[in-house]
Amino acid sequence: MTLDMSQQEAGLVRDRYVLGHSSEEYQRLQRQGQTFEAVTRRLFHAIGLRPGWTCLDVGCGPGETMRLMGEMVGPSGEVTGLDRDSNAGREAIARLQATGTSCYRFIEANMESADDIGGELFDFTFARLALLFTRDPVAVLRRMYRWTKPGGTVAVQDLYVRTINLYPRLEACSELLRVILETCARSGQDMEFAFKLPVYFVDAGIGAPDGTDIDLPMTSLEPFVAHHQALCRSLLPRAVELGVTTQERMQGVFRDLEQARADERQYSALWPAMIGVWKRKPMR
Repeated sequence: MTLDMSQQEAGLVRDRYVLGHSSEEYQRLQRQGQTFEAVTRRLFHAIGLRPGWTCLDVGCGPGETMRLMGEMVGPSGEVTGLDRDSNAGREAIARLQATGTSCYRFIEANMESADDIGGELFDFTFARLALLFTRDPVAVLRRMYRWTKPGGTVAVQDLYVRTINLYPRLEACSELLRVILETCARSGQDMEFAFKLPVYFVDAGIGAPDGTDIDLPMTSLEPFVAHHQALCRSLLPRAVELGVTTQERMQGVFRDLEQARADERQYSALWPAMIGVWKRKPMR
């Protein structure tokens, strides 16, 4: 996708998180975390996450990845979330501590500017669907590497959206995806980001990844539309602000999608690919 915009416009829109910080967005993030739980659990098993590890979830949001980490490291381990959104982080900690599955804590910090987060180093430093929204993901990777113990592991999971497809074509769905992708691109997100992760690891001084994992789901229309429609609702204020669409146009798109879901016609929906990469930090 090629989009024309001034450098000044790009700088302004990149200063704000495109999906917002509403309670509805927190709920969407929790549902999204559950959607991607199986592939993240598979990544954690491949890395060897086990009881007793200390983990850092960078860009933890409402804590779904922290929950999964806590279940795997258990009461003898510890899971720390880092996010600039204190409301989401503290709500997540309160909810997770009540489960008793592990020891949970929260650091309020911006992953793009925080260098000192208390001096602690972690067995496992991880970011899922977070670095895509940063201005300089290589700089964040350098921080993640510094926050990792010698012998520990750095890992990232993010989405590669170029795989998205639907057959047979549905005009309302095409418009929904256009609005999502164009709004993200004009807000500074690199639509090729996850594909570049191995190169970014090298650029950050971490080195070529020890392993990679790719998951490319294909489903019926219902879960595909439910996921992307919720995503579109979260970024719709930004889309309208940027002139990508209007509230009135999207209400019509949402109505058409509800009708398509009710028709029960068979569709093949190809999702974004989830790409994961990881690297073990050498022992001193």
